[in-house]
Amino acid sequence: MTAEARTMGRNLSLITINKVIQLMGGALWAMIAPRWMGSEHYGRFALAMSLSLLLWWVGDLGGLEVFGRHIPPLLEKDPERARVLFGQSFLVRLLIALTLPLVMLAAGPM
Repeated sequence: MTAEARTMGRNLSLITINKVIQLMGGALWAMIAPRWMGSEHYGRFALAMSLSLLLWWVGDLGGLEVFGRHIPPLLEKDPERARVLFGQSFLVRLLIALTLPLVMLAAGPM
């Protein structure tokens, strides 16, 4: 087995272990949190978490996919254009990230 294959196997194992721990923690949270908070408080918490997740998805704009797909080839062809694209998308995402908490605070009392 080559060193690259060993490294890939180790990384894959670590990712799998991480995912299993995440799933177990999520299942444990789903069993304990509603009983601990009570139905009314947990309902509000679930609504707040749902809204924040939806707003996070809106603010993300598929950044990881865009950067992973378009930036590497663009860096090879035109590094300056890649920097401009990264800078513009970063500013847009920053603006959204600064605006969304205000939207959540405004929508919270509703």
